[in-house]
Amino acid sequence: MIFGQDSVKQKLVIVDNATLQFAGGIGFMSVGFGRTFFKKESGNLDLLLGYVPESIGGINIWSMSLKYSHTLKAVKLKKEKLFFYPIGGGLLFNYAFGENYNKYYKRDLYPKGYYWFKNFPRMSFFYQAQLLQKLENDKTISLYMEFGTYDLYLFSWYGNRESIKFHSIFSTSLGVKFKFK
Repeated sequence: MIFGQDSVKQKLVIVDNATLQFAGGIGFMSVGFGRTFFKKESGNLDLLLGYVPESIGGINIWSMSLKYSHTLKAVKLKKEKLFFYPIGGGLLFNYAFGENYNKYYKRDLYPKGYYWFKNFPRMSFFYQAQLLQKLENDKTISLYMEFGTYDLYLFSWYGNRESIKFHSIFSTSLGVKFKFK
């Protein structure tokens, strides 16, 4: 099947965009593919592979994230080609691979109850702003910024408000998304 033959075959495409993201709690650099949803293409679901090198994280860290983002009404900036989405947000689930993230790793180093959380995907909430440029043939390129935190950071802050500054539980990311529809 050749993509673009007719509208029925085009709807069978599983992915329609690629993403490259810097920082944001899912890796120093992350790359992935995704799919847009809804009539105005306001929703997006991505699967990203993230990496933090040992020189930054102390060890090499690989992670995988499933990320849903949603944008609200766009502001046209330039004759139907450039758009700004000031309000958006989303939810992601991130899993870091490796035995050093298991609560039983080096069990004798920590007192009982120190690692109370389970080794399962962390959940993050984020705010997103996006600048989107329309290209030829329904293709787009967009730059985005996200600001968010993880569930575990919120729990840690809540139990240690005297020693953990609220602003320190947040991270920022920058990304570029190419929609190749």
